[in-house]
Amino acid sequence: MRQLTFFVKNHALWIGLIAVVVPLIAHLGLQYRSLAQLEMTMPLARRALMRKHLQELTKEVSKVYRAKAVEVLSVPPTGFTDDRDSEITDHFRDHRFDGAKRLFIGTVSLLKDRTYASILFFNPSNSRLERDPGSPEWRAAHAGAANWIAMIMTRSTAVSSQPTVDERDPNNRIIVKPILDSSSRVVGVAGMIVEERFFRDVVLPEAIKSTIRTAYPEEADKVIITVTDSHEKVLFSNQPGETGEPEAGGAFPFIFTDWYLGIRMRDLTENQLARRYFIVNFSLSILASLVLLGGAVL
Repeated sequence: MRQLTFFVKNHALWIGLIAVVVPLIAHLGLQYRSLAQLEMTMPLARRALMRKHLQELTKEVSKVYRAKAVEVLSVPPTGFTDDRDSEITDHFRDHRFDGAKRLFIGTVSLLKDRTYASILFFNPSNSRLERDPGSPEWRAAHAGAANWIAMIMTRSTAVSSQPTVDERDPNNRIIVKPILDSSSRVVGVAGMIVEERFFRDVVLPEAIKSTIRTAYPEEADKVIITVTDSHEKVLFSNQPGETGEPEAGGAFPFIFTDWYLGIRMRDLTENQLARRYFIVNFSLSILASLVLLGGAVL
């Protein structure tokens, strides 16, 4: 017993150091493990937030075009059934949309066999419906309205009158809406050719502005949102001049579906940010441990 007491007195400093060092090493080990796991999960959580923001953004964009399509293209069915062109032209004149390059209708001939399809464009300068045969817009409008025109010819009924999209011609993207009579029979089709520049310059920036502050209240100025086409050419950036691969992305669900929407942070990628967080916090843990150890020695 005396020998043990003598040993403790002569080695008190070392025993005290061991009593301090062992818990510190255990603490650093646990800290390293938790920070390493956080480094792996932080980018995943941030990318999930990015994807959620993009979903809200594309929802806003789709909402604009769906709402405008319903408003602008809901022409009176009597304009078709009673051959009242003035009802159609008056409606188009009173329901303008800057995002529409051209407005048109699809109908069939007045012949009893109803086998002649016709596309007529609205001319805003004289409020008339006019043909434009052979033009790229005419061909795109025919393609977009073809299914509904076939239903006019067969006197078919439609389950829904919601707008549909045809983007086979990327230069003339079409939104069309079937016009139904009181029996839900398709009697005509109204459509618009979407103006690409309006989408890039007005709709997309406004959608970004309305959603970015909610998703990133303190980092909105660091968020870079880009749009690229199918050839990976950058068509839009909310911060021009900034380059880099998107960290998350997706497509537009209603119109411009072949364009890719990407998002990243301006300064650091999510992996770089997580790595910095790990290094800073683990370095602070080591420094705190050294200070505590130094205090024990002194």
